[in-house]
Amino acid sequence: MTAFPTLAAGPDWGTVPDWLAAVGTLAAFAVALRLLAKELAARREYEEDRRTEQARLVSTWTTFPERDAQDSSLYWFYVVVKNASEVPVHNVSVVMEEPRSPYARATGSPDCRMQFFTVAPGENDRLAFRHPEHHAGPLTLTFTDAAGRRWTRYPDGRLVEPDRPRRRSRKDALNAWIAGEVDQLDY
Repeated sequence: MTAFPTLAAGPDWGTVPDWLAAVGTLAAFAVALRLLAKELAARREYEEDRRTEQARLVSTWTTFPERDAQDSSLYWFYVVVKNASEVPVHNVSVVMEEPRSPYARATGSPDCRMQFFTVAPGENDRLAFRHPEHHAGPLTLTFTDAAGRRWTRYPDGRLVEPDRPRRRSRKDALNAWIAGEVDQLDY
């Protein structure tokens, strides 16, 4: 009997089916993570829509100016605040910005600030004011919704909740997840 030479035993790299199964498992895990990320983003968007639902239905504008009968150098305007939601809004304040300002913040003078205490559901409230220019400046609207959240609507249409903390970065979210504090994150 002749002996066959034995090869030095090296590491066992497995078979092709084992490799294919491992690659398939990793691909399935990656797809599951991607679907989870999409679901979380959709839930976040839904929650944001639900949060801003009433605030999106509150708006303001000015009416066409009318010349003052006693003083022809002044014009009468009406500032109209519309609450198209089904619940009232409170502490409504409208500031008329300077016509040439970029209206990044409320810069109106005290006589260009109008205060409405409550605007009932489905109502339009209006206040009259006199202004020396034919064109009223852009309006910044600030109000409190029925849930007690304070909102600001800028003349360019942006709706901002100034008191809300900023959304955290992905790094902060990952660190909170590692520390087991995911439920304490604000989104």
